[in-house]
Amino acid sequence: MNQQEIAADAREQVGHQGEETTRDGSVDWNGMRCVRAKSGGWFAGFLILLNQALATLAVSGIGTNLVTFMRVVMRQDNADAANHVSNWSGTTYVFSIIGALIADSYWGRYKACIIFQLLFLAGMVELSIASYFFLHKYSCDSGSGEGMKNNCSLPSKAETVIFYVSIYQIALGNGAYQPAITTFGADQFDEEDTGERESKNAFYGYFFLANNLGSLLSVTLLTYIEDQGKWTTAFAISTLAAFLGLALFAVGTLRFRHFLTSENPVVTVSQVVVAAIKNRHLNTPKQAEELYEVHGTDSSNGGRKILHTPDYRCLDKAAVMREPSTQPPSKPLSLCTVTQVEQVKCILRLVPIWLCSIIYSTAYSQMTSVFVEQARAMDNTISKFRIPPAGVSIFEIVGITAFVFIYRFCIAKPLSKRSREPSELERMGIGLIISAAAMVTAGMVERQRLKHAGSLSVLWQIPQYLLMGASEVFMYVTMTEFFNDQLPDGMRSLGSALAVASMSAGSYASSLIVTLVMAISCRGGDGSHGWIPEDLNKGHVDRFFFLIAVLDAVDLVAFVVLAKRYRQVKPATSYLLALSGGLDGHNTSAMPWPPAPVPSPCSSSSTLSIAPAPSPCLFRRRCSSGTGNMYQQEDYRLLLPSASNSIPSRLRIFSGTANPGLSEEIACYLGMELGRIKMKRFADGELYVQLQESVRGCDVFLVQPTCPPANENLMELLIMIDACRRASAKTITAVIPYFGYARADRKMQGRESIAAKLVANLITHAGAHRVLACDLHSGQSIGYFDIPVDHVYGQPVILDYLASKTICPNDVVVVSPDVGGVARARAFAKKLSDAPLAIVDKRRLGHNQAEVMNLIGDVKGKVAVMVDDMIDTAGTMAKGAELLHREGARAVYACSTHAVLSPPAVERLSGGLFQEVIITNTVPVPEHQRFPQLTVLSVANLLGETIWRVHDDSSVSSIFQ
Repeated sequence: MNQQEIAADAREQVGHQGEETTRDGSVDWNGMRCVRAKSGGWFAGFLILLNQALATLAVSGIGTNLVTFMRVVMRQDNADAANHVSNWSGTTYVFSIIGALIADSYWGRYKACIIFQLLFLAGMVELSIASYFFLHKYSCDSGSGEGMKNNCSLPSKAETVIFYVSIYQIALGNGAYQPAITTFGADQFDEEDTGERESKNAFYGYFFLANNLGSLLSVTLLTYIEDQGKWTTAFAISTLAAFLGLALFAVGTLRFRHFLTSENPVVTVSQVVVAAIKNRHLNTPKQAEELYEVHGTDSSNGGRKILHTPDYRCLDKAAVMREPSTQPPSKPLSLCTVTQVEQVKCILRLVPIWLCSIIYSTAYSQMTSVFVEQARAMDNTISKFRIPPAGVSIFEIVGITAFVFIYRFCIAKPLSKRSREPSELERMGIGLIISAAAMVTAGMVERQRLKHAGSLSVLWQIPQYLLMGASEVFMYVTMTEFFNDQLPDGMRSLGSALAVASMSAGSYASSLIVTLVMAISCRGGDGSHGWIPEDLNKGHVDRFFFLIAVLDAVDLVAFVVLAKRYRQVKPATSYLLALSGGLDGHNTSAMPWPPAPVPSPCSSSSTLSIAPAPSPCLFRRRCSSGTGNMYQQEDYRLLLPSASNSIPSRLRIFSGTANPGLSEEIACYLGMELGRIKMKRFADGELYVQLQESVRGCDVFLVQPTCPPANENLMELLIMIDACRRASAKTITAVIPYFGYARADRKMQGRESIAAKLVANLITHAGAHRVLACDLHSGQSIGYFDIPVDHVYGQPVILDYLASKTICPNDVVVVSPDVGGVARARAFAKKLSDAPLAIVDKRRLGHNQAEVMNLIGDVKGKVAVMVDDMIDTAGTMAKGAELLHREGARAVYACSTHAVLSPPAVERLSGGLFQEVIITNTVPVPEHQRFPQLTVLSVANLLGETIWRVHDDSSVSSIFQ
């Protein structure tokens, strides 16, 4: 490729300047960061849903009546046909595990989906052709259903081999494809974006719905055709459906978002186990920082780096270093990284939850066995119409379809507006409860059937099918979502495979339970027929259903215990990518991101970069630019052990009335509920505070910014602190996202107060043991407190947001709106590819004389990013923006952690001077103050992680190193 072609390709890559990109590390077909508006989303998701519905239609058309085909056409007896179909189904589930490993570790999910669908389609074609020759060669095309059996001759060995090769090729293609397509569909939604995260959660429900709609069409259409003896026609329709599904999938090729592969989890698990055994005699260091982790390079297995967690301490020995080192070990079976160890821990944490799901799958498997046998013993005629025994299962699909929408629009949305929707584990628990209710219902229906001696209508089964359908929405849909969310990036297809494997294990468990029940119940007592005899009128299937309900109840108790102890590992937003060296400007050796492949006035990535840090919290990926050149793409996120469902009982978070939305987000990040507190004001304005739960011996965190009305919010904070102190709290931490009196931190004239010191004394003497503050106006305010102060920075959240916008790094200049903010702006500029700095110098020539504004620096033709710690009336920002436009700035962005927005700030900011105003939610912004250019980012994860570390006596400063 010559220089002109390379330069043209580089210009093409920056053609989307100013468009927002995804922040979850996904890349497009060319290996570039995905432009949000032109990739993924519901367009790609809808194609995948259609693909799944058609693929399910195709495979269900084979599997639903496969046992009949084997008996009628292949001339097998009932036992052999049933065993062969069971083996075929079990093999399909095994292939799902293999497909998941291949998709995550070798081919990538897109390539795996394409290849396995091609194998699936080829198998469908082979089966259609084979069935055509079977039926015509042996004159099996006359008659229908069981009547065909007399017309069919026994196929030859060669023809039998062809048949089995085709159906097992279908098992391989469909089984291995399922976990890859589930995860690939979820990949189309950016989990770092609030809106797309909600869409991703909804996608799992719609995906399961697409599955069932495909099954519905198969049961109602293809099964009917097959029962008429038209096997070739039914198989041809299934083949056509498979082809259409593949074609629709191919349509979205250039639209799909992709993730890179990582190391095979089997290899990772083996390395960690072997290394832990080899190092069993070594002492595990008390500080996690002393365990081995690669610094400043790719994660050893290609995934995101994960923070250390205290579970399964025996595995930590795999990361114990015999000698200090930061280089990759020469013997990977003797030393593993913390990330590798934590990936194994992620799998081990899921094992108990997965085991609990097997009992549910046992209840689920009754729909295809005992439920059908029960229907055979009931009256299945309505007028002159006869309902097939398995036909009532259509109401299971109706239940799934209905409850997907009921949960989405009637439960999740209202709850999310009022408080929060149920967590994944809570939803799975609800699924177990509904499953138990379905079994009890089935048992009661069976008792009624026994009373009416077979004259009871089969329609009485509708409630139990509807309940099972509802339970699937809460259990299977959520389980797939949960396993995908809790496993590391490179193992997420394995999570989908585990959900499928639960169904397989449940089927085997059901067979075992039935065998034991029959062996025990046939010993006597109720007679030798047992609970589930050939003639159900002589048995007690109701007792079997009640037994399954009891097992569900016991399973629910075990599940609740395990869920409370479960430690979730969630991907946090990528605000910490800019925390290297803090905001003081130290240790910020900037690195272009990614390095330009060719000399160009603008980086080929066309995005802002931020300085990388040698922190074990961060991760890096290597991507192809699509031009034949390889570059290092620094893309950072964190996996933080947010201890959801494992928060110790000694942690409490209470919210004041100043910013309850932020408090809810912090609690949600930590996986817990806000503490119950009662507040009311008397007629004269006095405030009353009462804690509604015990805090004795607890670490209490009170979230209350002293934003306007500052005096009322400050007084509320003081009274909350006093209430906690008198309730015998062990420690009280005042979490103050915005410290309102921080500007009064010095004497500028005679006879002035230093209100910052006064407020610090009030908080201390009220009983607070510690203060957690965000972006104080000046660092000296920390010294006014006589108690420890944890000072965190909100600007990295803004840096991360700017990095997601495709703005050419060489076009950016960071502007300080006044001389006092130069240090802050300089540190900010170093994070943005070491951008140049400009300063607005304002001064008055005399009393009653106009303010003179001067600009130090060059902004002509540049994108100016104005940085300040707070925006009050926005006078300084507005005047500075006017000056920047006069000096030739192409666009002006305003960035601030705290948005007080006192009048007339909104008018000034929304008047057209700013391309975008970027703030955080340390101060709540009411609806009437919002305007189109305003972007509000959340600091909840930052504060939540700091709260967790303070409570856990862990290092807070290590977040910023």
